[in-house]
Amino acid sequence: MNGKSPIMSRLICGLLMSLLASGFVALSQNNPYKISDSLYDDFMRLQRMGHSSKCLTLADSLYAVAAKLGDKKAQVAILCTPLKYAQYSKDAKFLDKQADRVRAEALKYNFPQYYFYASKEQATFYINKGNFPVAVEHIKNMERDANTMFNGYGRYLCYQLYGNYYRILHNETEAIKFYEMALEIAKRDHPDQDLENIYTNLSICYRYLDNYDKALAVLDEGLSQLKDRNLLLREYRLLDTKCFTLYVAHRYEEAEAVYKALQEPRFKSIANPQRMLYNDIYHYSNIGEYDRAMLIAKNIPEDYTRYAWMSKVEMMRGNPTKALEYENEAYRLLQKFHANQRETDFARANADIGNHLLQVKNAELKLRSNELELHNSRLALEKQRSIIEMERIASEKNKLELDNKELSIQHLRAVVKERESEKKLHNAEMSRLQTVTRTRTTIVAAVFIAVLLVIIGLVSYLLLRRRAMRMLRQKNDELTQALRRAEESERTKMRFLQNMSHEIRTPLNAIVGFSQMLAHQQQGDDLSQDQREEFVELIDENTETLTTLIDDILLLSAIENGSAMKIRLSQCIVNAVCHRALSSVKHRCPEGVRLYYTTEVGNDFAIQCDSQRLQQVLVNFLTNAEKHTQSGEILLHASLSENPGRVTFSVTDTGEGVPAEMAESIFNRFEKLDTFVQGAGLGLNICRMIAVKLNAIVKLDTSHPGPGARFVFIVPLTQPNESADSK
Repeated sequence: MNGKSPIMSRLICGLLMSLLASGFVALSQNNPYKISDSLYDDFMRLQRMGHSSKCLTLADSLYAVAAKLGDKKAQVAILCTPLKYAQYSKDAKFLDKQADRVRAEALKYNFPQYYFYASKEQATFYINKGNFPVAVEHIKNMERDANTMFNGYGRYLCYQLYGNYYRILHNETEAIKFYEMALEIAKRDHPDQDLENIYTNLSICYRYLDNYDKALAVLDEGLSQLKDRNLLLREYRLLDTKCFTLYVAHRYEEAEAVYKALQEPRFKSIANPQRMLYNDIYHYSNIGEYDRAMLIAKNIPEDYTRYAWMSKVEMMRGNPTKALEYENEAYRLLQKFHANQRETDFARANADIGNHLLQVKNAELKLRSNELELHNSRLALEKQRSIIEMERIASEKNKLELDNKELSIQHLRAVVKERESEKKLHNAEMSRLQTVTRTRTTIVAAVFIAVLLVIIGLVSYLLLRRRAMRMLRQKNDELTQALRRAEESERTKMRFLQNMSHEIRTPLNAIVGFSQMLAHQQQGDDLSQDQREEFVELIDENTETLTTLIDDILLLSAIENGSAMKIRLSQCIVNAVCHRALSSVKHRCPEGVRLYYTTEVGNDFAIQCDSQRLQQVLVNFLTNAEKHTQSGEILLHASLSENPGRVTFSVTDTGEGVPAEMAESIFNRFEKLDTFVQGAGLGLNICRMIAVKLNAIVKLDTSHPGPGARFVFIVPLTQPNESADSK
């Protein structure tokens, strides 16, 4: 047992060492950026957020953490992510500022690969934007820096950018030359680089030159050069490009085999339907499903591309006439696009030329200004010389005058002594007068300040008194208005109670009376079956009338107490709501009156509205029409043409009609056209309140020729974004 212990110990130690080693290898493979492992997961999450503005906040936080850890490479790599957001948001100023920051940090911490990555993103942005002069300038600066720094990675990126630039300009020959130069540098000096993008673009250039064999060979080489990072996604892109190239080369059997490989489950999580769009069109056309292929082609967003693919589908279908029609339309749209692009390019070129001419003109003006300044300097120098000569002559003349003045000074000194004694006497007198003046000034100032304070006090008293009087008048006015509102409210309540006592008593008496008659009949009175059914029907009608009346009162009470009318928006089928409204009032329609519905919309036409409130308005209109129509017809109609952009619901009857002067007053509370007709006079008022909540219009059509009346409800097709429940 003891002899085996060292062997077992060595085996266990070896196993532990191998596990640790494999763990370190796996960790190294899962962290290809070679940054701190504690930052890697958050860094990858930052990479995935590159298209969102949230990445800016996360990048600042991670940068601070990396700085705290002392991971300089992580700091520079984190700064590169906002470049992706700048590309996505098309913010040129932010991109340039962030690229300058990345380059400065990369040079500071000696990570040149990120220096050239920032320059690459900057040039790519302007290439995609179509600003080719600026893009080429950035590429040339990048190439100069790469040569100065003897950096092969920088040259590799430059050649790749040149290839992209010439490929967009459809100069495939030049693009191929630069792509192959980039491949040569990458294979020789940077074998760990992801070259899938270069292989894909290179094959596209060969395909445009109709060299399909070379294009396919390039793609096969790319598939064979796949590395260990993002392998599945890169394989998918290369296979997608190969599939399309085989279809274009009319090698359909091989294309179908590659298409089938792209449908494998392992590609499901990364499949891009937009990228597979053209392969799908070829596939369904090849297997004879032309309608499905045409449906996919019609969903292509670009106009001229869409018609070109529609032409291709019709040609494969065997319909050359239709294919030619689509091809002509595609050509027309392409010409239009090129014309617009030329106008944009000309505008940019004219702007550049204008700026250059302005710079030249400014330089000429500056040169002329310098010439004028030189001429003025010469004139000033001549003037200065003349002044010096005049001063010399004047100095000689002044020397003679100086001698004479010396004699005069001696005389003046005697005079000054005499004047000084007089001045002392004068100063003493002035001191006395100043003392008297200061005393008088002090007295006058004190009196003035006292008078001023009295005046200020009086003015303040008057202003305060005027303000108090104004506030008193305002309070009196408010009390008067409050008294009027209270009296009006009292009168409204009294009228409401009078109306409600009568309106509730009428159906209630009918319900009680007929119920008692039915109860007595059960105790022995003889009533026929028809009479009993008639009594039951009358009880139902009055019960429904009483329920409607109470519902209106409760709704009005809730609104008066401040409870908001809830509006719940949804997609409402117009015809379905109208049919429901018609069905709910059909049993109330008087005998001999035709009740029907017409529409200008389809059965599946929908608007954004509250279906319950919409139906409530229509039911109130129809109920109002049934009350006032004894013969003729009642028509519910839905129209789109009467008010374009809105749906107009109208209820037209052949009843007694409404006078034009009452077109607005009938929408007031408790307002009734005929006091002998049942109802509280609240229905139309509630309709007006619902219309306000739905941004709609409810009114009486005063232009209706008659007989009868026409009420309309104009509803918008959509509602504002705010939630109606909050109203």
